[in-house]
Amino acid sequence: VCIPFKAQVFNLGVDGQIYMGAVAATAVMLALPEDMGKWGLLIGFLAAMIAGAMFALIAAAMKVYFNTDMIVSTLLLNFVARLF
Repeated sequence: VCIPFKAQVFNLGVDGQIYMGAVAATAVMLALPEDMGKWGLLIGFLAAMIAGAMFALIAAAMKVYFNTDMIVSTLLLNFVARLF
């Protein structure tokens, strides 16, 4: 959230990114063995970060290739993430 605001890009897709990160972290943590300890937590956090970034990449690609409004596209993608 902080990086786009610092670059003065208004990204309102935070909720969708959190949803996608939670789904990815849950899927990865359930697939890992239980005795991973701290490393399992780190892998779960990394999976959540990557999934959130990949979801934000959809809106960024639409902005670059189709010049869509970032606020509208990220708000509408929140609904897609929520339904997922």
